[in-house]
Amino acid sequence: MNNALGHIIEATEDGGDYSGTSFRWEVFILGGDPSDPSTYFAGFPKDQVSPIGSPDNVTFDTRGNLWIATDGQRSNLKVNDAIHAVPVDGPQRGRVMQILSAVVGAEVASLVFNTDDQALFASIQHPGEGGTLEQPTSVWPTGTVAIPTVVVVTRAGGGPIGG
Repeated sequence: MNNALGHIIEATEDGGDYSGTSFRWEVFILGGDPSDPSTYFAGFPKDQVSPIGSPDNVTFDTRGNLWIATDGQRSNLKVNDAIHAVPVDGPQRGRVMQILSAVVGAEVASLVFNTDDQALFASIQHPGEGGTLEQPTSVWPTGTVAIPTVVVVTRAGGGPIGG
């Protein structure tokens, strides 16, 4: 498989036994631009998903949704790295939805939810990578110099993120 954009594998324990010693696996997401016929989003219609490449960090919220942070989309999809939410069950299974875009040159990492899914903490690493002090590609978040930062993502009006 020629897969320069990355993938997410889903492992399912045999017989639903989480203490078991055997499982089966399948490709859940095969990254890239949805218009590319080689991409796959757990069978969800490709015209309803966000492009995704270079998945790097993952976590789950308390409802079981998968959250993916990327590192490298700038080089392969020509877009900033991002956070994507993906339901793993029900009619929306496999629907990749971009929730946040990082700044130029930065990767997103270290996804952690609070206990009620109303706040998602993420680190924005090396913003402006590729620039110089004389010619920065980003000055986020200070307005004068780029520095790594932890951000908190919340939902306008409150409530669980992605819910």
